[in-house]
Amino acid sequence: MSFDAVVSYSLVRQPKACDYTAHFKSVVGTGRAVVVEDPAEKQRGLDLIMGHLGGPTSKYDEKVLAVTCVVRVDIEEMTGKSNPPWQGDELVFVVDSVGGSETLTAPGD
Repeated sequence: MSFDAVVSYSLVRQPKACDYTAHFKSVVGTGRAVVVEDPAEKQRGLDLIMGHLGGPTSKYDEKVLAVTCVVRVDIEEMTGKSNPPWQGDELVFVVDSVGGSETLTAPGD
């Protein structure tokens, strides 16, 4: 399967139509979609989604959890792109598929 995510986007308007551009940071990739069967892993996945949205976590009705489909993407390849080009002065936040996290800096830092 393939996926994409846009981290930030803004349209840059100019006086001439052909001078318009967009500033963005995005990532595209491919991987394998895996239906999660383990209830604990399902809950960790839902906690990541709900936490990202600012919602409550860790309290899911067992009946609802049993009929909720959670799909994990095991990433095989991923490429990032930005305009203007990334200058390497930002931190990159990475969350792994089981709910752990770590902060990485740009290569060469």
